[in-house]
Order: sequence, then C-alpha cells, then structure tokens
Amino acid sequence: MIFYPPAPVLYTERSQLTGLENGEFVLQPKWDGRRAVQMPDGTFRSKRDKAIDKQPWCDLPLPEPKAPMDLELMRDRVHVLDLMLPTTFDERKKIAEMLGLNLFDLNVSSIDEINYCLREWKASGECDGVVLKRRSVPYPLRDSLRPLSDWVKVKRLI
Repeated sequence: MIFYPPAPVLYTERSQLTGLENGEFVLQPKWDGRRAVQMPDGTFRSKRDKAIDKQPWCDLPLPEPKAPMDLELMRDRVHVLDLMLPTTFDERKKIAEMLGLNLFDLNVSSIDEINYCLREWKASGECDGVVLKRRSVPYPLRDSLRPLSDWVKVKRLI
C-alpha cells in the first residue's frame, strides 16, 4: 500500500473550525522542514511517494519505525507529526506514547489561543504556521494527494 500524508486545507473561513469551542481540534506547529514518511522498514518516502535519501538525516535521533510515521525532518531534529494509522488522533496519540513517541499537540478552544500560538511559533523562525486537526477524524490512508478538509493550515492571524 502507498501512503500519502495528507495536506491540510488553507484556512479561509470560520466555518472550517466549527466545533473549535467544544474542543474538537488539536493544534500543532507547521514546522519549516522536510516532510517525510518513515516506513516500518526504516526507509523514508516523500509525500509524493518518492524515495528520500536517509544519509543527510542519519545523525539525527530517528524514532524506531514501528508504524508508518508522518515526520518533519529539521536540520538538527525530527518531529513526529503523526502515526499513519486509521484511528482518531486521540487513539494515535495513545499508541505513540506506548511506543515511546510524543506527538506534540495542544488542545485549543478559541481563535485567541490559535493566534497566540501562531505568533509565538512563527516568531521562533522554525515554523511558518499552525495546523489544526479534528481529533475525531481517522488518519486518512489513501492514494490521493487531495488536501484533507478536517486538517486546517493557518499561516496568518485570524
């Protein structure tokens, strides 16, 4: 099976965040690095399913690939964005913790919280935005690169 990590849709209107006040979303930084899929055999694939040379990243502390992982490869570290398993975000987070991994996320319930994180993370110079994931939506295992409407990318204050 070919895995494609979904691209979030760009935020354009408030209706995309219906349920925000009820805690239906988690927030993650949108890191400015190289997006990759680490397969269980340890190889890296691009989001377009092309092989990625592992050599430039071999000195980084790479997680042990017990499941396909959606990663962001940075110059000096690796961020595990998600596990590519067809379960909800909360379930994937629990599985990640059992595997000794940490999926960085924040529970958010307001536009003010989103804007605060967006300002802070962009100011760090390592992020170019934030991504909101609807926590009840399973990770989409699919053969298409269409953006996922339940993941919303925000790159400017809203």
